[in-house]
Amino acid sequence: MSETSLITELVAQLSTEHIPDEIYSVVQGCLLDYLGVAIAGSHELKGKLGDFLSARPDEVHAAPVIGMRAFAGMENAALLNGISAHYFDLDDGSRFGMIHLGAPVFSALLSLCKPYKLEPKLFLRAALVGYETTLRLAMAIQPGHKKRGYHATGTCGCIGAAAAAAVAMGLDEQGISNTIAAAAASAAGLLEMIEDASELKPFNAGKAAQNAITAALIGASGFAGPLDPIGGKRGIVKVMADEFKAECFDRSGGNKYAILGIYKKPYASCRHCHSAVEAALTLQKSIEADDIESITVNTYGLAVLGHDHTNIPSVGSAKMSIPYSVAAALVLGSGGIEAMTESAAANERILALTKLVEVKEDPEFSSFVPKKRIAQVVIKLRSGETLSEKVAYPKGEPENPMSAEELELKFRQLAEYAGKDKDYCDRLIDRVDSMLSDPAAFDALIDML
Repeated sequence: MSETSLITELVAQLSTEHIPDEIYSVVQGCLLDYLGVAIAGSHELKGKLGDFLSARPDEVHAAPVIGMRAFAGMENAALLNGISAHYFDLDDGSRFGMIHLGAPVFSALLSLCKPYKLEPKLFLRAALVGYETTLRLAMAIQPGHKKRGYHATGTCGCIGAAAAAAVAMGLDEQGISNTIAAAAASAAGLLEMIEDASELKPFNAGKAAQNAITAALIGASGFAGPLDPIGGKRGIVKVMADEFKAECFDRSGGNKYAILGIYKKPYASCRHCHSAVEAALTLQKSIEADDIESITVNTYGLAVLGHDHTNIPSVGSAKMSIPYSVAAALVLGSGGIEAMTESAAANERILALTKLVEVKEDPEFSSFVPKKRIAQVVIKLRSGETLSEKVAYPKGEPENPMSAEELELKFRQLAEYAGKDKDYCDRLIDRVDSMLSDPAAFDALIDML
C-alpha cells in the first residue's frame, strides 16, 4: 500500500467508525487548551492582527478571528488564528512527531463552522481526523524531517488540517484524495524561522491552517492530483524525509487513537526546553539566582541545535532558547507567559544569567529519544556547592499529565491575561463541555470568539 493510501485509508476509517465518548472528551479538552493559548496570543498580537485585517476592507467576512471581535475570510481567519495559537508556544504537541497539532487543525476547522454550519459532533470528528493524520504522518517521517530543516507543524500540520477540513466539508473519497494532494503541494515550514529575532515560527502554523482550507476547496472543486503525492518519486517523503515508517499508521492493539499520546504544555517555551525548565524550577526553590557561578544543561542532541543560543534579541528567540528559559525560571520562579514577555526578555538579571548557561549533548540521553526527552541541570554556586536535577518526563507528557483542574486553570490564566473575566471563562468552559449535548452551546461558543 502506498504512503498516500495509508493516509486516505486512515481518514476513511475515522470518518465513519464509532468514536467512543471518552475520545470525543479528549478532543474537547484539546479544543479548550487551543482556545486558551489562541486568546492569549491574539491579545499579545492585537496590533499586528488589526493591521492585517484593516488592509483587507473588502474581504468577505465569514469566519471569526479569535480575540479580535472581528471576522475575516475563511483562509485569512485560519491564518491569523493559527499564528495566535502558536505565538506563546503553549499549544499541544507530540514528542514522537516533534510537532504541534491544535494550532493548524482547530484554526482550519473554526473557519468552516459558520460557512458550512458544522454540527458539533462533525466538528469534533473532523478534529480527530486532523490530529490522527497530522501526528501519524509526522511520526512516520521524523527525525529526518527535522534534521533536514523542516517544521513539521507547517508541513504535516497542513496535510492533517486539510484532511480534517475535507471531512468537515463532507467531501467524498475522491475529494479527500484531491485535498491531500493539494495539501502536499503546499505543505511548507522551515525551522530557520526560529533563528535570530524572527517572529515567523507561528506563521508556519497559521500558513498550514490557511493552506489546508485552500487545499480542501481545491479538492472539492475536482482538481485531481497524482496517485501518490506523499510517497511518490518526488513526493513528500523523498523530498522532505529520510524514511517513512509505515507502522505509525497501524491502529491495532493499544494504538487505535494516537491523540492519547500527545502532551499539553505548562511552560511557554519550545518543548525541547521543558525538561530543563522543570529541573530549574525545582532547583530554584533552594537557591538564589545571584549566587550562581555557572549552569550546565546536559540533554539530547535534537534539543541542542537551534536551542542553545545565549544571545536573545527578541521574545521569539527567548522561547527557543534553553539557556534563556532556564535563566528565566531561576530568576522569576516561573516558566509561564510572564517569562516570555518583552520586559522579561529585556530583564538584565535574566540575560546575565543566560550567558552563564552552557548546553551540551549527552549521548546517553540522545539514545532514549523519542521515548524520553531527558535534561539534567547542573548548577555550580559561588560557594563551590554543586546542585543537580534531572527530568525525563516534564509536566504535560502522557506519563506525567496535567490534570483536568490544571488544564482548566491554565485556560483561565491565559484568558485572564487577555483581559477576560471570570464570567467569560465560566461560559466558554461550559460551552465546550456541553457542545455535544447542546448544539446551541456550540454556536454560542463560536460567537464568543
